[in-house]
Amino acid sequence: MIFASPFQRKSADPAWARGGKLLHTRHVHSGRVVTRLIDRVPPHVEYTLTPLGMTLTEPFAALCRWAMEHVAEIERSRAQVVVDMIAKHERELAAEPSA
Repeated sequence: MIFASPFQRKSADPAWARGGKLLHTRHVHSGRVVTRLIDRVPPHVEYTLTPLGMTLTEPFAALCRWAMEHVAEIERSRAQVVVDMIAKHERELAAEPSA
């Protein structure tokens, strides 16, 4: 399984500052994702899950299924948070002494 994401790395990676050439392959320390810089314009990075990372696909799929099954409830909860924040802000404004 490969996840590709083209984005600019010039400021974050000195390899790009030295002419945009592929100078190295870098592994993320978590042991779950491998990052590989590709010599391409625009710069391109591929992400590949390691075998250990692949063991997370089933739990993530279950989490996604749960979220889809409960999307209406999640949206109602988010909307209520916004309503509660507005009400709190209005109470705080009302409690402030007039200048």
